[in-house]
Amino acid sequence: MNDELINFRREIDARLGETGKGKIDPAKVNAALQEKSAAAIASLQQQVSEMKPAKGRLYLRHHQHALKLILGDLEKATRKSPPTEKQKNDLLTICMDNTELLLSALERHFPYYFDYATTAHQSRVNSYQLKFKEKSDEVLSLLAKRNLQPDTLKTFSQLLSSIQDHEPNPSYQSITYLEDFFKVLIASLNNPDGALETLDIILTLISLNFNHPAFYHFACVYINRETEKCENITAQYQTLHFLKKRIRQVLNVSRMPYNENQPQIADSLQRYLDAEIDYLKSIELTAEDLSSGGLLEKTFKVTFTVRQLALFIHLQVEAGIIIAQSPKALHHYAAKHYSTTEQTTISAKSFKNAYYGNTESDLEKVLEKIAGMLAIGKEKY
Repeated sequence: MNDELINFRREIDARLGETGKGKIDPAKVNAALQEKSAAAIASLQQQVSEMKPAKGRLYLRHHQHALKLILGDLEKATRKSPPTEKQKNDLLTICMDNTELLLSALERHFPYYFDYATTAHQSRVNSYQLKFKEKSDEVLSLLAKRNLQPDTLKTFSQLLSSIQDHEPNPSYQSITYLEDFFKVLIASLNNPDGALETLDIILTLISLNFNHPAFYHFACVYINRETEKCENITAQYQTLHFLKKRIRQVLNVSRMPYNENQPQIADSLQRYLDAEIDYLKSIELTAEDLSSGGLLEKTFKVTFTVRQLALFIHLQVEAGIIIAQSPKALHHYAAKHYSTTEQTTISAKSFKNAYYGNTESDLEKVLEKIAGMLAIGKEKY
């Protein structure tokens, strides 16, 4: 411990030793401790600036630990002091306040050397808990105004509650992280540009490296729901790769994760998406194996020509029987899953050309088949 911090401790001991020996001026005690605090910070700045980073970090953290010990001694003395000893209790409060202010000054002046992993001092915790409740309510209010899905609101409410419930004694890192977390999240929710979707919220939390297990679960549920909306494997591939792209493009705005003991949230979600993509590939490989073994038809063979098949499908789209995400996706799907008596394989390009160009004879053939279908329907039903 450097001389100035020793002087700060001696000042506390001297002032506490004066209790019961006459009237004490709280303002003078406060001024004396502030003077010692300023001298301690100035001395540390001078000494640390002359050290190599690794040594400076150890030196600073040694003094941080010493201040935590002083604070612990003062807290014990406060618990033991009878409520009737008002002068001593007032003096202990002044000493504790100044010690906590000195700890806050260390964090402010030495952000790269300060040990954020340790439990924060009580006044910082109290301030954080008040702000946490206030900011949590603000976030939920903003989410409600943006008309997000009810399950998103419910998840966020549970998420914020679990953070506070599981951190009764938060570290400096947790407090610093959550202060930045609320700042960025509230700014994002206050942005009036465009509609706010669930994916926007997920990407914002990824940018903050919010690697909370409950958020990971929420993001995975969202991914599953998006893929379940898809009508075929091709669309599922497109959705999963789109989400991978969006996550890779996220700019990290937080200098620290929510939990250093958990992997980066972006990495975890990328692995989850990769696993889903691998699963789809395995399904396709299984289908190919069954097809090659004669257990499953690889394509559906039709008696139409390629032009007639394209016209038949086009008519179904026009009639609203087939709902396609895009003509291109439909062309690729038909080329992959159909064959004709004339062609065992159909290219997407040839199907596209046939889709937009046909002859009167093609139309007559298709209408003849449709008429036959109607006749069968009337006969059977």
